[in-house]
Amino acid sequence: MIDPSARIADHGVEIGARVRIGAHVSIAPGVVVESDCVLHPGVSLGVPGFNTGIIGGRQRIIPQLGGVRLKSYVELLSNVCVARALFGGETTLGEETVVDNLVYIAHDVQIGRRVQVCALVNILGRVEIGDEAYIGPSSVIINGARIGEKAKVSIGAVVTRDVPAGATVSGNFAIPHDRFLTHLRSVR
Repeated sequence: MIDPSARIADHGVEIGARVRIGAHVSIAPGVVVESDCVLHPGVSLGVPGFNTGIIGGRQRIIPQLGGVRLKSYVELLSNVCVARALFGGETTLGEETVVDNLVYIAHDVQIGRRVQVCALVNILGRVEIGDEAYIGPSSVIINGARIGEKAKVSIGAVVTRDVPAGATVSGNFAIPHDRFLTHLRSVR
């Protein structure tokens, strides 16, 4: 089912079986949406990422050449924005990954299977997120960071370094959760 207000490029887009596309969804060339995905109103797939350079003597956004792939059973709530890969390849969201409202996923991000991404999260370029990880509301993950399998990023955390598999991080800047709680108790 595709809402009539959705804007889907007339070339370079693949949409699998039983995909539901809501009102005002925008899909650019180079996007693959595998079967059984749900895209709620206002989702944008394949937008340019924020990479700047001097082109013709002026600061400009560098054109991206890659794509976006949503594996089967991905669900994106309203106003999620996923940037295409920079130099080829794909920004990828793994099977059964769910993404809450108002999330930005930058170029070349690789998200594993069954990941939960909460509202207002910013996942910057080239981040890798392992299977079954949890990314808490309003958190930010810096370019190139790796979030391990089943790791948890707490609400509002700013992740500036890799998070090992199974670990939980909190705070701004994010540190191991137990250390954060110990520090919090010491200042209360």
